[in-house]
Amino acid sequence: MRYSIVYTAAAAAFFALAPAAWSQMVPDPNPALAPARNPAHPTSTESLTAQAQELTKKIDQAKAQGRDTSVASAEQSQGEMAMQQGKSQDAVRHFQAGEQSLNTGQSTYK
Repeated sequence: MRYSIVYTAAAAAFFALAPAAWSQMVPDPNPALAPARNPAHPTSTESLTAQAQELTKKIDQAKAQGRDTSVASAEQSQGEMAMQQGKSQDAVRHFQAGEQSLNTGQSTYK
């Protein structure tokens, strides 16, 4: 009798909490919820994340074409460090410099 109460309580707790835990494990397929550039707030966290992801994609494409991406990769690393330190404006400049270096072959950030 005592074990049946414990098992019933454990089963009830499992079935009550499992859906909430499982929902956290499945990525949302809705692209509208993905980070995107926000022109009104170019230094928002979502916008900075989107810029970093876009630069990564462009660097990967340039590498696949056999182009030198060392400057862009360095700018991206510096931008991500600035982002982690809360220096949004510096992060934006580094990401833009990384993109510019892929277009011109050199960095424009000073």
